[in-house]
Amino acid sequence: MAAILLASFMCSCKPKSVTLIVDEYKDDRCENQWFYTYGGGLGACVKFSSPGFLRITGIRIYGTYKYNWGFKNQADNNLFTIEVRDSRLNLLFRESYKYSSYFKGFQSSFLGGGIPEDAPLWALIPVNVTVGTGSFYVIVYTNANFMVFMNKTNYGLYIGTDVCEVGGRNLFPSSSNSYLFEDGAIKRSLKFNYLIRAEGVVIPVYSIKVSTENLPESLEVTVKNATSSFTLKGGKAKVIKLFEGSSLSLEKNGVY
Repeated sequence: MAAILLASFMCSCKPKSVTLIVDEYKDDRCENQWFYTYGGGLGACVKFSSPGFLRITGIRIYGTYKYNWGFKNQADNNLFTIEVRDSRLNLLFRESYKYSSYFKGFQSSFLGGGIPEDAPLWALIPVNVTVGTGSFYVIVYTNANFMVFMNKTNYGLYIGTDVCEVGGRNLFPSSSNSYLFEDGAIKRSLKFNYLIRAEGVVIPVYSIKVSTENLPESLEVTVKNATSSFTLKGGKAKVIKLFEGSSLSLEKNGVY
């Protein structure tokens, strides 16, 4: 007797490249733009909706980093961190990257002033994580270094937003999917969107029927993939979803 893995209902869809955008940024209308940086474990969080099983290959961030005189080396080598979390905020991916590997930096002026027009850019940060259908979150920790007892940075990565000043008025987006994030939880919702976008490939999904209908009920089979497993008693059948690149196998102590 043997358990049977039977492929059926194969999805006819093909891999499709997508860029997920929730912000309403249009650079041709901005006279001034809001940028934010954070320290102390605070993160810039954006909520996305996945169009299917999505293999995220990159995160785009519009930003620049600023440093005071004497802090250039520390700023160039400072790290920002990207997290990807599922709809329940479970951590799926976390990696850190060097400021200077992806962004352009500039030295702040003793006289103050804003961010130079040519400093911000769209940086593409490589990631490799797969999310299912539904919502997921991307969090960027800029890990800025602040002056002691002052709300000013010695250096920090500044992320752009879709708040633009036009004719002396701040124009906010019609809706927001951005949050301030801390300690694995949403701290508060915001009135604007961070300029953080997700790129990836929607991957085909297949329906697989796992059948033990030819086994007695007293026996059971454990089926596993790289991350999870399930047990099926004899005389049963179960239909599961697998995305392209997945593999199934039987536990070594199973029935073959």
